[in-house]
Amino acid sequence: MDDLFAAPIPSESDATCDECAMCVGSDDERETSGTFFDPHVKCCSYVPELPNYLVGGVLSDISPASELGRASMAKRLGAGVAVTPLGIGQPPAFALIYERASASAFGQSHTLICPHFVDEGGGRCGIWEHRGVVCATWFCKFVRGAKGRDFWAALKRLLSSVERSLSYWCVLQVGLGSETLQRVFSPPVPVDGDSLDGIMNPETYRALWGEWLGRETEFYQKCWGLVAGLRWQDVLAVGGSEGQLFARLACDAYRKLTSDELPARLKVGTFQIVRMDQDSRRVVSYSGMDPLDLPKVLVDVLSHFDGRPTNQAMADVAAAEGVSLHPALVRKLTDFEVLVPFDGSTPEAPQERS
Repeated sequence: MDDLFAAPIPSESDATCDECAMCVGSDDERETSGTFFDPHVKCCSYVPELPNYLVGGVLSDISPASELGRASMAKRLGAGVAVTPLGIGQPPAFALIYERASASAFGQSHTLICPHFVDEGGGRCGIWEHRGVVCATWFCKFVRGAKGRDFWAALKRLLSSVERSLSYWCVLQVGLGSETLQRVFSPPVPVDGDSLDGIMNPETYRALWGEWLGRETEFYQKCWGLVAGLRWQDVLAVGGSEGQLFARLACDAYRKLTSDELPARLKVGTFQIVRMDQDSRRVVSYSGMDPLDLPKVLVDVLSHFDGRPTNQAMADVAAAEGVSLHPALVRKLTDFEVLVPFDGSTPEAPQERS
């Protein structure tokens, strides 16, 4: 990504993995701020699907810090569930439960916890250096609010395409027989009792691996060796037009993320007031995980942003209310969609709920 953007990606300093921002707070904050996570689960209530080369990266990393990650990956490999030349997928039982319960169980359920989660030192990822796209692009809070969310969503889409194309490329480079390739890309078999219990059918497994059966670790490590030396232009060449398209969209999102430009006209967006005291309001706008604390006096003057030019609205607030709004503050409000661009339609009343 350094090669793609020719500049660093701004740090998401509000999402604090070592001291999880979603696991702290008083009882009152928990009642009025939406979602909080179990500190022994955090956002790791998810089993990642990892492409072949990242599996190989974990298994090839012999550093002491990666010992637990290697062990957990070897355990998944030994179980044989969802283990194919394309990588290691989610166990069927997990996929079914996650699809049904993720909204309420995410960050809470120990049943859904990642097999690579290390519950020590505040909780950490055992395969951090080789984590997949879902984990690499997920944040609970964003410094620039919805603009950060949109950027990381665009990057996730790009890197998901990259993971898929590179895993296919690795299979071709390392070499699989035609019959084996046919089985790898056959439609998935229906979920049965054995697959729900984490038991892989031996015949199906043998057919998926062909001549590489028993040498799965070596296969994955070869994939890692192929990918580790690639530069971005090489990756883009492998990904073809799909990768180029998503790279362009990611660059567009990056420019918006790093831009300080204010929209020419603004109106009040939709938000919910979840806590009030004498001098402040806690509002939830683009995400329930990322509430924003605002001075009451600021919330009270938002109605001046009714579609008139942004500079005029700021001047009118100063003249009528005696409140000086710095452009950086207005930008923060637009980032969090408390204020949104005015599209030229009839100005609306503020859409706040409490």
